[in-house]
Amino acid sequence: MFKLNTFLVFYFVFLSCMSLQAQKISESLLEEAQNKPFLNCILEFKSLNLLTIIPSNLTKEEKARLAFRLLKEHLEHEAGTTLTFVASKGIMYRLNNLTSSIFLENLPKALLSELAKIPGIQRISNNPTSHVEKLQDEYPLSPRSEYSWGLIMTRTDSVHRMNIMGQNAVIGGNDTGFDWTHPLIQRKYRGWNDGAPDHNYNWHDGIHANSPLSDTSSVNPCGLNLPYPCDDNSHGTHTMGTMTGSLGDSLILGMAPEAKWIATRNMERGNGSLASYLECLEWFLAPTDIENKNPKPELAPDVINNSWYCSAEEGCNPDNWHLMLQAVDNLVASGVVVVISAGNDGPGCETIKWAPNISENAIIVGATAPNDTIARFSSRGLVTVDSTFRQKPDVSAPGVYVMSSIPGNKYAYFSGTSMAGPHVTGLVALLISANPLLRGQVDTIKSIIQRTAVHKFSDQECTGISGMSYPNPVYGYGRIDALAAVEAALAWKPLSATRELNALHFSVYPNPVSNELYVKLSESHGSGQIEVFNGMGRRMITRTIETNDNLIDVSLENIPPGLLVVRISMDNKTAIQKIIKL
Repeated sequence: MFKLNTFLVFYFVFLSCMSLQAQKISESLLEEAQNKPFLNCILEFKSLNLLTIIPSNLTKEEKARLAFRLLKEHLEHEAGTTLTFVASKGIMYRLNNLTSSIFLENLPKALLSELAKIPGIQRISNNPTSHVEKLQDEYPLSPRSEYSWGLIMTRTDSVHRMNIMGQNAVIGGNDTGFDWTHPLIQRKYRGWNDGAPDHNYNWHDGIHANSPLSDTSSVNPCGLNLPYPCDDNSHGTHTMGTMTGSLGDSLILGMAPEAKWIATRNMERGNGSLASYLECLEWFLAPTDIENKNPKPELAPDVINNSWYCSAEEGCNPDNWHLMLQAVDNLVASGVVVVISAGNDGPGCETIKWAPNISENAIIVGATAPNDTIARFSSRGLVTVDSTFRQKPDVSAPGVYVMSSIPGNKYAYFSGTSMAGPHVTGLVALLISANPLLRGQVDTIKSIIQRTAVHKFSDQECTGISGMSYPNPVYGYGRIDALAAVEAALAWKPLSATRELNALHFSVYPNPVSNELYVKLSESHGSGQIEVFNGMGRRMITRTIETNDNLIDVSLENIPPGLLVVRISMDNKTAIQKIIKL
């Protein structure tokens, strides 16, 4: 009797272990394995969410370095045994630190059950494909000598007259690729270098094979694994024009025409996959050289534009949404603002329903028309698909008949929330340009954009929430107002600096300044120092202040033009002033 019980216990334990191993493998991957000898799949490990770990008062570069180190060390720890196994089998793999996952390419299906036995792997799933947000309209045209209607509606032209045009901010484009030679955006590319381009740390191609959703009878017009930017769809080039595009003073289509941009291609002719999206989001955490080596988190962008979605028809579903949402959260924790288009599934309610546009911590953007009303196609909230009932969109922005660049030195009008998102992305760059202390302060930037938006209301009720409420599921907090947002950014100071300003006072002149800046202290003091920072938050000058030295001249001759921050520190007190260098 004792031997029989022991056998039964062992048998049930064995069945339980087999069941647990089977549960690791998604049903869709098991179905795929019935028809394919080799599989592309994603291995998931215990996740790490940095939003509750990284302090908010760190600088952006400090957040970026810390985020990359923590995520890298975490995945190495969780996946050590797995990496040894796949390396021994000669399986090609790519790490994704953002989501604590590994993408395997051409895994022999016979090894699937062996993988499932490895401790640490929590889930094994397939790699679904997805596609770019559908454009509503396209009208070829010639450029006109004027601001676009969206920039005028959002009062961005007034911000530009303040000489705040995105200087020292870096925008990340995450799309179908980019025609970097288009004159509207070429000189804004961070890798431009006055005709001697350097694509290291400025470009990454996440497309390594043709998508099964693309035209299988033709090859990709750009090619694969590109060492330089190219756009095989025109969608990405159009969004970048709205963010940074200009031809001198004759044609300004970009919200932040003096910002720099870097980019990735995450779709093949408009068709992406979960793996290509995650790969490109990972690259923005710590850009690499063209060989995908030597990552540098300090070169990460300030903000990333995402005018795409992954729908159920292409295989994205509640089982894998968490990967993209986790990627967004960890990018935010690293100090990067993530902007995502709401989608074109309106006018019905509860139509913000795909990943990643259901993200809580990204800025989700609806589209408005030239008459300043919501676009009919713009997706509405609340977000009910994941039972969170979260309020989205966050804000709305111009997204109908938006003029911008397309490949081949051409221009076109497009409509869609794909066009609205870049307006908000460009606005983020303007805020950082106006006040470099905002770099990396993602929550503060999001709050400024929300609370300065023009209140907009609708007679449409969604999920019991009236369109006359504020915020509401149609417009969010309203249509963005660049001038109001920049004015709020200029007035913003960290809480610690606000308290200390009451005890330490100084003035600077002239402002704007050409070369010589004078700093006048209004009270007696001990020794201290003057520091001058550029728009990227880098310290350019450090100068010692001697006791009772009340008027100090500081040479700015070797400092490039743009917005600067002067910081005085003495007697355990700190104060700041913003100046413009001509």
